[in-house]
Amino acid sequence: MVNMTNSVSGFLAKKFFLLAGVVSVLVLCVYLAWFYHAQSIENDRRALAEARVLSAEIGAAWDYIDAVQPQINRATGETSGIYCAVAAKDIAKRFSAGSAYSIRYIRGNPRNTEDAPDDFERKALSSFEEGVVEEYYGLEHQGDSSVFRYVGLLEIEDGCLPCHGDPAGEKDITGYAKEGMAEGDVAGAVSLSHVDFRYQPSVPLIRDLNLDV
Repeated sequence: MVNMTNSVSGFLAKKFFLLAGVVSVLVLCVYLAWFYHAQSIENDRRALAEARVLSAEIGAAWDYIDAVQPQINRATGETSGIYCAVAAKDIAKRFSAGSAYSIRYIRGNPRNTEDAPDDFERKALSSFEEGVVEEYYGLEHQGDSSVFRYVGLLEIEDGCLPCHGDPAGEKDITGYAKEGMAEGDVAGAVSLSHVDFRYQPSVPLIRDLNLDV
């Protein structure tokens, strides 16, 4: 009887330790999954915050050139090829060359083929035209990695009208035909990509993230 009792006790002990081990592994897996998810959310928030700051800084440079355009014109008697779009694009290219970000300007009907949108950017512009959002962002797979992308709305302002306003078809001071646009129209967008924003290949593609930053 004693041997049988010992055998039963030993069997129950083995079952207990086996169950405890399984539970421990499950708890560890859940914790690791939660930790990875929390880290991913934090990375998303950080990337979005950085993109918003960069977009605002580039926008400020654009606004500055637009504000001092009259002084530039008075000093040279002409635009001398220096105006808001040219200056902002050049600043964006210089910044992109020395950072992990790629920054460029896009339009639905670009005057320059370099400003033509890709698929992600076209979806952003469509959302802007519909008046749904003023920014569009998410992760996009590129090979075995994911890249954070951000597209911010640019609207036609009063200073844009001499080149993009009425009458449509008339040549502006840069030699391009005016589009007949009005204040508040979608002028285009600033597009940012964080080329080193890497994720594990197993993480699913995320678009239209709704993050409160």
